[in-house]
Amino acid sequence: MSINFIIAQIIGTIALIVLMLSFQKNKKEILLKYQIISSFLYALQYLFLKAYTGSLMNIICAVRNFIFNKYDNKKVPIYWLIIVIFLMITFSLITYIGPISLLPMIAVVLYSVALWGGNLKIVRFVEVISCTFYIIYNINVLAITGLISTIIELLSALVSIYKFDIKTKKYNKYNNLEILVIADCHHLIEDEIEKVNKLKYDICILLGDINGNYLDMILKYIPLQKIYGILGNHDEYGLLESRNITNINTKIININNIKILGFEGSSRYKTGNIPMYSQKESIHILKKCEKADILVSHDSAYQLYSKSNDKAHCGLKGTTKYLKRNKVYLNIHGHHHINTKLQLKNGTNIIGVYRCALVHFPSLEKKIIF
Repeated sequence: MSINFIIAQIIGTIALIVLMLSFQKNKKEILLKYQIISSFLYALQYLFLKAYTGSLMNIICAVRNFIFNKYDNKKVPIYWLIIVIFLMITFSLITYIGPISLLPMIAVVLYSVALWGGNLKIVRFVEVISCTFYIIYNINVLAITGLISTIIELLSALVSIYKFDIKTKKYNKYNNLEILVIADCHHLIEDEIEKVNKLKYDICILLGDINGNYLDMILKYIPLQKIYGILGNHDEYGLLESRNITNINTKIININNIKILGFEGSSRYKTGNIPMYSQKESIHILKKCEKADILVSHDSAYQLYSKSNDKAHCGLKGTTKYLKRNKVYLNIHGHHHINTKLQLKNGTNIIGVYRCALVHFPSLEKKIIF
């Protein structure tokens, strides 16, 4: 076993790690940056193995990724694609030593066309085909680490196809909805709420614990007809109605054919005629509610963040049971003063909002505004 062979395997392993990370990214510009690095590393690996076609193809790929990345979100001019393909074919013919040596060129040409098209779904599927060609090539040139790397790369590409293309396919029935969410504004200045003027959204959901003065401030910048709300545990009954804001507690609204249910208040931790509920009360109330695609609630599901001995923050059993029983796609909540994004075992997605965030449905992309 020569020193060149050992060095090649080490370089190939590093290249693999970088490339696997790239396929877990769902943004084109990030994916390209990772692949520029991995292409140069793979080129070095093949150079040490004297597999010159593979080395040259990876160098060209690195240059290609650099050029494509320069255009950011703009369409790459087609002349760059033509130049890249021309170089790939030319260098492949120069280093030609048999039909097998053409496989890297075919693989990278197909992938270049897919990458130029900009559709990440197609990019991921073409990567599976490219990996198959490279597996055959690596066996032929005895690139052992390269072979292992390509197999793992193939599996990584398949995982990303499942993650981004197959897993989300069942939710394609949903229309798009941009939701501006405001919660727990125990302090608010006008410079903050002014930021919503630059945003595009379909509806605004108030999750509670926003006093009357701050509601008045919000109404200066958000059209009343777009606002729906529920009360928090610090709010008084009638607060929303006094501002003509639609209260959707235990009610369903239908926006873009998406059903949204509201549920106010928190777990009861003190007495008083305020929006708080015992665990049994929450179960009883939500059991009567119709199935929704989105549940917007002030409090979270039971014991999501705190144990049952923390009465103020343990969440509500009624919420948990409702989400599981109806297989709700998304629950947006406030109360806990944290920004979170997680998923329950039953598949329900949870987004916690503190103060103000923009949430896209059904992709679940979240942007914190303030």
